[in-house]
Amino acid sequence: VSKRDKQAWRTSERGGWSHEHKDMWCCSGTGIEAFAKLPEHVFATTVRSAIPELHILQYISASLQWDAERVTVVLHATDLSRSTPGQALVLAVSFRAFPDGGPAASSESGQSGVADRLW
Repeated sequence: VSKRDKQAWRTSERGGWSHEHKDMWCCSGTGIEAFAKLPEHVFATTVRSAIPELHILQYISASLQWDAERVTVVLHATDLSRSTPGQALVLAVSFRAFPDGGPAASSESGQSGVADRLW
């Protein structure tokens, strides 16, 4: 489908499926474009209280520069295909540095916080 040419079934003045320069140029409207945007949605942030939250939405290797909180997050994912459903998994989160007076200020920088549960 052309990005520029109007389709008879569309009433848009611009025509096409998406914007000529702002959107992915290939395979627009086929579902491929949606999969190409998956890396943009690895992390999500929310502020529901005084403590901001970082959510990891996909288990893939990725990094995030969270400027509002002056935090850089690097996620190194490993292959879990050899694991068994119901197998115990330990998720270790390593904190390289803490801001002075922050909620985790009593922990040592460079140590890991661990969340363990059945997944």
